[in-house]
Amino acid sequence: MKSVIFAVAMAAAIPLAAANAAGPFDGNYTGGSPAAGGRNGCAATIATVSISEGKITGKYTERNYTFNISGTVAPDGSVTGRWSSNPFTGKFSGGHFAGSYSSKECGAQRPIELNKAG
Repeated sequence: MKSVIFAVAMAAAIPLAAANAAGPFDGNYTGGSPAAGGRNGCAATIATVSISEGKITGKYTERNYTFNISGTVAPDGSVTGRWSSNPFTGKFSGGHFAGSYSSKECGAQRPIELNKAG
């Protein structure tokens, strides 16, 4: 009877361990976008994001303002998300992310670079 209870307990624990397994891109990243021209003279952005189980959350600052970052990471490292109200795309490769978003204020695509912290 003890072996049956042990087997049932182990079977229940396996899905929990798989659900909490870290994804290949999980971790904290820092970076941002360089300053750019445009009618308002777009300032550089400084970003800090966290990735956990394929979800991106974070913030970036531009001048004295702070904005949200959100998105998803596909198993191949492809990203779709929002850089404030701007859609952004890109791809992770190892501990590096390269992507871009279209800035109405700058009138151009702005590059985004993030690197894994630590």
